[in-house]
Amino acid sequence: MGSGQPSTGRVSSSSKREDRLHSRHDWQKAVQVAWISAPDEIPKSPSLVRAHNISAGGLALRSRCMVHPGQLGVVLLGKGSEDALTRGIEVRHCEYDDKLKLHIVGCGWVEIPCFVRATVVEDARHGMKLLIAGARDKFDDDSAGTRRCSGETESA
Repeated sequence: MGSGQPSTGRVSSSSKREDRLHSRHDWQKAVQVAWISAPDEIPKSPSLVRAHNISAGGLALRSRCMVHPGQLGVVLLGKGSEDALTRGIEVRHCEYDDKLKLHIVGCGWVEIPCFVRATVVEDARHGMKLLIAGARDKFDDDSAGTRRCSGETESA
């Protein structure tokens, strides 16, 4: 601001890139995302969206709809014969891209919330894997052992 130039209120993409901790890699893949509303609500049915890029810190998605910062979700990476990987994501920012006519949703990697069960099933008919996300019973077991939300104790 001290340069005498008026501020546009925008950060140029080059300065954004310089501030990034992890390099982005072009990754134009279809991914399934189940957005999580609240601990006591069943996650919405997964949406199929296109990834824009990916990094060690997260991924960017292309979406027709705006997604608010702070929104949590579960994403399924991989399909078909690839190993399926589910990861938790949290929206960091969402910007509309006039050129693409889509929102670019920047997400960081987070733990899948303890109150969500993310299961991957094989759809043999279509030769792909599907993400099934639902509310986790608080005494549910999974392959990694019993996951409990903080503050929960095991009953005898």
